[in-house]
Amino acid sequence: MTEYSYDDLKRPFATTILRGSSSVTTTQTLDGAGRVLQAVSAGASASITNSRTAYDYLGRPVRQTNALGGVTATSYAMINSGSQLVTTTVNPDGGTSITTNYSDGRVQGVGGTAVSPVTYQYGVDNSVGGSYHEYTLTTKLSAGQAGVSP
Repeated sequence: MTEYSYDDLKRPFATTILRGSSSVTTTQTLDGAGRVLQAVSAGASASITNSRTAYDYLGRPVRQTNALGGVTATSYAMINSGSQLVTTTVNPDGGTSITTNYSDGRVQGVGGTAVSPVTYQYGVDNSVGGSYHEYTLTTKLSAGQAGVSP
């Protein structure tokens, strides 16, 4: 059986899973905006911090620590006179993922050492029967293609 607990603002903050005479409760510490700052699971004889998250002034995660102490750091930068957002994430193993967004928020491309590179182009085509159709062109690079090393 699973039980849920709510704070005074009616937000779920704790989940208890009951199995026979044993139970595990996961409690989340929330900030004023309802974002999870920390999650802790506790049983009869032990507890563990599952995660901790820090946010920037815009409410975006900038530092996440997992149960093993591994840290994922995320940074945000505006480029091209503030018209495009670049999000860089560094995983606990040092691998990176860099995402660039067009000014309308759609993803332009993803690259880095922890992902396969991909780019996106968006547009409108009117070559089919005179009507307009939106399209997305996705280009993925993989090992063995020109300019990409394994």
